[in-house]
Amino acid sequence: MALSSFLQTAKPRAPSSPVDAWGDPQLRLNLGGHLAVWCEKPASNITTDALPWLILHGGPGGSLGPQQVVPLRNCELSWFGFDQRNSGLSEDLPLQDLDIQRFVDDAFQVADKLNIERFRILAGSWGATLALMMAASHPERVRGLVLRAPFIPWRARVDAFFASLESLAPSLFAQTFGARARTLEVCQQVLESEGDQALSMCALWAQLEEALLINASLPPKANPTVSIPEDQSNQQRLLRKYKLQAHFLFHDSFTDPNQWQSDISVIAKHRIPLHLVQGGKDRVCPPAGAHLLNELVPHSTLTYLADAGHLSSPKSMLDALTQAVGQMRWR
Repeated sequence: MALSSFLQTAKPRAPSSPVDAWGDPQLRLNLGGHLAVWCEKPASNITTDALPWLILHGGPGGSLGPQQVVPLRNCELSWFGFDQRNSGLSEDLPLQDLDIQRFVDDAFQVADKLNIERFRILAGSWGATLALMMAASHPERVRGLVLRAPFIPWRARVDAFFASLESLAPSLFAQTFGARARTLEVCQQVLESEGDQALSMCALWAQLEEALLINASLPPKANPTVSIPEDQSNQQRLLRKYKLQAHFLFHDSFTDPNQWQSDISVIAKHRIPLHLVQGGKDRVCPPAGAHLLNELVPHSTLTYLADAGHLSSPKSMLDALTQAVGQMRWR
């Protein structure tokens, strides 16, 4: 099956789906567990860019959504994407069967099933980590990268993330995870917990992370509490997402700084086009990560938005991503 055989427009979300999710996938690929796949070929024939784009969502535990493809739709470009393992509408596998190489292999297998040999990648946050690893492993296939707020999978940086979470609600964080708990302590507790305890831990993680995402502070309270969803399906979605995140972060995303820097060297050596877009007020993936990548890959471009945060939805961020995609299509 090729990209051109898909419906012209990806199906809209179902009324019961989260606001940022597609509806039923156009295709379910059985790659040792079904992956939900979508893709889109624009009606316009004016484009001269024959290369489709792969969309990689964030997380781990996020999902593909309409907001993520806005820059490609603005430029009338073909794209394909999927919900990663244990995410969105894709099938779950045991956590012990999942590592970063499995996610990278999945992406190439999806491209193979669609008969797509070469492509570019638009990704953000965790998706940028996968994109860099994909480009380094097969530079002949990945012909360009536009990355928003790249996540750097180093223990020190993840520890700093949990320190930021703790700073938002120190007493509540200490009651739940322990004072000054960092990556190993938090993730181990989330992975080993069950029932109400697991739900409380995941809900607090989500609550604090949401505050970082929107650059907000939690309302001051004498006795802050954890906001736990009442609906059982939302509770299961919460557990699913943060158990997966804990699995990857506990294992340092199944990579190490030496391997990561080796991958970046491959990208620099092959001069794979790389455009970074970074918000100056991003508290989830701070600007230092994008600046480091920009320094390590001399031919890369960095668009720095001083007032933007982590999310891709603000107009300034969408405009910058659209411009980056539009410039790369001609390279």
